[in-house]
Amino acid sequence: MSQEQQDQPKRIEQLSQGEGSASNGAPVATGENVAGTPKKVRKVVSEEAISPHPSIWPLGLALALVVLLIGSVTQPLILGLGALLVAAAIIGWGLERR
Repeated sequence: MSQEQQDQPKRIEQLSQGEGSASNGAPVATGENVAGTPKKVRKVVSEEAISPHPSIWPLGLALALVVLLIGSVTQPLILGLGALLVAAAIIGWGLERR
């Protein structure tokens, strides 16, 4: 067995412990905090705080898009009505409060 093959288990053990260096000679980063830098603290956030609230606006926008597309095939008057409904749904959804 060659010297490299004998040293391989030791090298794997060192790398798994965060010691030694990578194959390109660069030092391997460990999980320790560098002196002088503050440790990051994770904030606990509830699921309710980040989940979206129920809204009717996505359904309104979908129906307005249907009117818009039907108007593009049939009459310009319905197309204009659909465009107004789409604009109103987008504005309403955007102004909705959490």
